[in-house]
Amino acid sequence: MKAVSEADQGLKIALAAVGVDSNKDAFGKGNDETLDGFNAGAQGDIEVFEARNGEEIATRINSGGNVSAADYAELDRSFRDNTGNKAFSQTFLSGLGPGGTITLTDTLNDGALHSDKKNGDRYQNLQKGTGQHGRGCDRGPRDGLRRPARVQKVQGVAGQSDGQFYREFTDGLGEAGVKATGDKANPLNGYQSFVSMMQHADTKFDDQFLYDLGDDLISAEKKHPGIFTMWGAGHDGIETDAIDGLLDVMSKNPDAATAFFDTKGNGPDGDKTHMAVTQKDLASVPR
Repeated sequence: MKAVSEADQGLKIALAAVGVDSNKDAFGKGNDETLDGFNAGAQGDIEVFEARNGEEIATRINSGGNVSAADYAELDRSFRDNTGNKAFSQTFLSGLGPGGTITLTDTLNDGALHSDKKNGDRYQNLQKGTGQHGRGCDRGPRDGLRRPARVQKVQGVAGQSDGQFYREFTDGLGEAGVKATGDKANPLNGYQSFVSMMQHADTKFDDQFLYDLGDDLISAEKKHPGIFTMWGAGHDGIETDAIDGLLDVMSKNPDAATAFFDTKGNGPDGDKTHMAVTQKDLASVPR
């Protein structure tokens, strides 16, 4: 009965969204000349509407706006009910953006450990849900032998929505990841928070995303020495060293970890990316 009730809630959200005419003119009429007409541009998946509703709640959480207990419960429900649904995950992540996802991680962490400890379970559940849907960072369909991580990120998969989402999100993460957030006296950087979000998930992340993120983290530390050791220390619940944190995430995907450290660029299946990052590169990073 609980599963049916939660499915009904998702349908209710979708119907409420499509019941609004998105094509009204200045007089409040839709293109079909009806008042408050049905939205002709409705999306096909209920999960898309749920993700947009979740994004709206998350945005209010980030801004310190009015968020009721029912709102928190609804976001938690939508996370649970859509676990493994790529349409939900990518719509939510794309709408919130890398910066918003990072802010949500920091806000939930603060609520769980500091500002609202009496409701700690609420925030911990949402931390897990956010991490689970971070799994939506999937490059999408493969087209044969995987190309080097840097080439693959730029080229993506022509004509595939997964490829477009992947390129846009990872490019945005590259910018947000090196920005300082939080207290100026003891700042965090985006990568530390994002990797901490990933650690809350109990599912495997896409190996190509892990490769690309690992490459980007090492590149960031080379360009900004000490970014993961000088920033963020003392922030409970946040991984100070984002590279160490990513390796922890990789431990849930042994094949990806093997390929990441394989200097020949071939994992056990013989189809892993030839990495620009090698063990030598890791050793050269300032620690």
